[in-house]
Amino acid sequence: MRALLPLARRFVRDTRANVATLFALFLPIMIGCLALAVDYGNLTLQDRKLQKAADLASIVAAADIVNAEEAVAKFFALNNHNIAVETEDGLLLDERYLTEEEYIDQQKRGVARLVRGRYYPDPSIAANLRFVEMETSPDAAKVTIRKEGNIYFGSLFT
Repeated sequence: MRALLPLARRFVRDTRANVATLFALFLPIMIGCLALAVDYGNLTLQDRKLQKAADLASIVAAADIVNAEEAVAKFFALNNHNIAVETEDGLLLDERYLTEEEYIDQQKRGVARLVRGRYYPDPSIAANLRFVEMETSPDAAKVTIRKEGNIYFGSLFT
């Protein structure tokens, strides 16, 4: 035991290889930060793609406001988006309504909710208040998409 004490003191005083030791200690932290940055960038990209799809689906729905749900479902199918559309009869995907088991699986793939209403293009009204939800004489549609984001490295930390 007494022989180990001088070795320990010598080890503490020795400053050679400090850079390698610090690098070894901080490497996992740097890799973790990089992984989180990659996941955040990927989630941001997914969000932008879904927003683009929702915007285009709103235009398609407004063009055929009477059959808006069917038009949006057809738009998603034609553009290879695996997103179902909420209707009064259930979830519509690929021109068919999903069963209860398929409904649970679809929650991870994406579900779009369509709201009919009127749009007032008045610049004196705040942008978020220009669309008003209403069923009588709608002239616009708002599409909201819910989908779980895909993370690659963040799942390692949970």
